[in-house]
Amino acid sequence: MRVANALFILALLMGGCGGSTSGEGTGGSSSGGSSSGGASSGGTSSGGASSGGSGGTGAVSGSGGAGGSPSWTACKDPGTCQLLPTNCCGYCGPAPLSGFEAVNESHVQDYTAQTCADPQACPDCITFEEPNYLALCRNGTCTEVDLRLDALSACSGDGDCRLRYGAGCCESCGGMGLVALNKDAKLGAEVCSPFAGACPPCVPPPYPSTALAVCQAGHCVVKNTGLGGP
Repeated sequence: MRVANALFILALLMGGCGGSTSGEGTGGSSSGGSSSGGASSGGTSSGGASSGGSGGTGAVSGSGGAGGSPSWTACKDPGTCQLLPTNCCGYCGPAPLSGFEAVNESHVQDYTAQTCADPQACPDCITFEEPNYLALCRNGTCTEVDLRLDALSACSGDGDCRLRYGAGCCESCGGMGLVALNKDAKLGAEVCSPFAGACPPCVPPPYPSTALAVCQAGHCVVKNTGLGGP
């Protein structure tokens, strides 16, 4: 009985302090057999914020060039062009065709104002006029023409040619500006304006007996025979 009591007391003593050990060793410490798992906080990751590139600015459209002034050489009808000198005063003697420009009659003042923009004293002479130079409306453009080199004077023999006073719509009544052209040439269709009135009621004087219309180098020309006479 005593032995049993002693064993009972010994068991009580061992149960009170035996089961509670605390070790300080790293890794293997346990307290009263209870263990608490280490708290771990998961790493917080924030995705890199990315912003898309801003769209480019569209190119600024160019502005169109300023339109030029209306063409002074444009034309629609025959007989609406005039031949003007490229200088302000004109010429006192023979000048090449390049010294003139064909301009629509509605822009003669514009052209003259531009050519004579700077006031100047013109020479005291009589302006020379070449009767073979024309301003014709061809293909919608006023064009400078030398009658002596144009199809209007084309020929294959002297019989194709005739004389005429001037190359205007109405033959000159004063007997000035003798020219030669093909007898079948439709000169009026090229030089007579549809808005012009009738020609003056006059009869041109007879052609000089010293002047002949002959065919040279494929074109009609005026030949002066020098034989005298009216």
